[in-house]
Amino acid sequence: MVDDQMDQRTIACAFLNRLGYQAKAVSSGEEIVDYVKAHPMDLLLLDMTMDPGINGRQTYKRIVKFYPEQRAVIASGYCLTEDAKAAQDLGPGSYIKKPYTLQTLGKELEGIRPFLKAH
Repeated sequence: MVDDQMDQRTIACAFLNRLGYQAKAVSSGEEIVDYVKAHPMDLLLLDMTMDPGINGRQTYKRIVKFYPEQRAVIASGYCLTEDAKAAQDLGPGSYIKKPYTLQTLGKELEGIRPFLKAH
């Protein structure tokens, strides 16, 4: 889970844990790129707009260079922007609008779950 807002990280991790995932939260795209190189992840939940630093699309672009099949959900408080669409085009990703609920996140992840490793 990558988001520059601590409250968003806390909520998202709580939701992911309730949905059966083992969640790890970081505050920047740069941090998750470095982390994923050493600790491959089944799924990324990426905030689209992070300040300072690289955004969700740039983060995902860097990660798919070394893990082309990396699954991700792009999250944004804005409508589906061209930047978010470009992030989805990078690989097996989807989009969810913030604020999301446990139910909407769970529904979004239903289609991804069969492609993830067993928890």
